[in-house]
Amino acid sequence: MINTYLTAEDEWVTVTSATPRSVLNVVNLLGLLAEEFATREAQLARRGELDDRLRDWIKQRKTEECLALMHDNEVVSSRIYTVKDILADRSYRERGDVISIEDPDLATVRMQGVVPNLTEHGGSV
Repeated sequence: MINTYLTAEDEWVTVTSATPRSVLNVVNLLGLLAEEFATREAQLARRGELDDRLRDWIKQRKTEECLALMHDNEVVSSRIYTVKDILADRSYRERGDVISIEDPDLATVRMQGVVPNLTEHGGSV
């Protein structure tokens, strides 16, 4: 079960549940009966239902609430960053993933840095 979902704030999150235990974490989050999803076969047979229920559950909540509740229930999830999020993120800046360069016509331009940033072959823009 791997998919992306819109929150009540129209922000995207992704959820990854690739093991029987992680699927049960989703089942518990949704308040469903774990014994109905005890086997891999039962999980596969009802994956569409789980996906629909999770989509509805997420759509009814704000992004931070979804992420906090999923974290508390050990559901592997993450916010999907927009370009604005990436440009504001400290980790991206510190890794040099987003850099500023001077352009003779456009002045200062923010753009992607060299990715991947290899230790012995750093590269440059």
